[in-house]
Amino acid sequence: KYRDNDISRIYAGDRFIDQVIYNNTVIFNSFKGDLTNWIYENNNGQITLLEYTGSYSDSKPVYVPHYGNNIVVNNYDSSYSNISTPFYNNPSVKSVDFQRIPYLNGNMYKAFYNSVNLTSVVRMDRNVSNTKEAFYHTSIANSHGFFSSASSLEDASSTFDSCYRLTNASLTFNNCVNLINASSAFNSCYNLVNAEGVFANCSNLTDISGVFNNCVNLRSATINGVKVKNAAYAFNGCSNLVMGAHSFPSIKNAAYAYQNTGIARGSEAFLDCVNLEDAESTFRNCTSLTSTQNTFKGCRNLVSALNTFSGCINATSATNVFNGCTSLNNITG
Repeated sequence: KYRDNDISRIYAGDRFIDQVIYNNTVIFNSFKGDLTNWIYENNNGQITLLEYTGSYSDSKPVYVPHYGNNIVVNNYDSSYSNISTPFYNNPSVKSVDFQRIPYLNGNMYKAFYNSVNLTSVVRMDRNVSNTKEAFYHTSIANSHGFFSSASSLEDASSTFDSCYRLTNASLTFNNCVNLINASSAFNSCYNLVNAEGVFANCSNLTDISGVFNNCVNLRSATINGVKVKNAAYAFNGCSNLVMGAHSFPSIKNAAYAYQNTGIARGSEAFLDCVNLEDAESTFRNCTSLTSTQNTFKGCRNLVSALNTFSGCINATSATNVFNGCTSLNNITG
């Protein structure tokens, strides 16, 4: 079937069909190769796309030209005064069809940075290593599965930072087995509601500091990070968050992790996290918190618990919260 009145795009379910071949003859080809509205460099047949110069279109996507294996999209390089990457800070772009064309060296750093009118991206090449600030301050509303199974991805910090229209981030980084850094990945995504499975099977994830900071409408998020060490400010300000399934056995820093959230229980949240050192303000101002047991039990290297439960005005039960925390020297507040 066809969508958007664009006969160059055919879907099977919600996936694009790139080509249709019948009796060894191509009867449909969705790939486009027009270099109109592109500034590019041609080095012995290797085409590098430097800048998109087309005007804004409400109805048609921007097609990244398709020339097989001899074309790449240039990436951001802060060492040059002319950044020479097509979509950086580009308000003329609403929708982009990558046609599987990759970024140079798999680097999407600041790829769509501050392209405020961008709402959709399809057929991205997932052989990427860096998506830092790739969609910073864009109008993307749904990032479901964007980088699923991107096995080379290591740095996703601030990828969707300040995407105010983003509501669904489920499975965005699912099965990114080499992902290490997701700090501030969804920082200040005020309308984000669904983040289920966002980091499923990310077995090497170590830094989620600020990952959902100030996501005030986030209700649930499941993160099972066996190697996560830094979760500072991870859910800070998520006032509608109900405690999800989070497991951080290797964590060292949980400062402000759940400050100002809507969680009602903190029982066993950091049970036997023997590497945990800092729990300052972890549950500060969680006014829905009513009871907690064994929260930091067995955290023998925990040193600071300053203001950990400060402002939890409705908490009525706290049992064995710091049992076994033999290094703890500050629980003021």
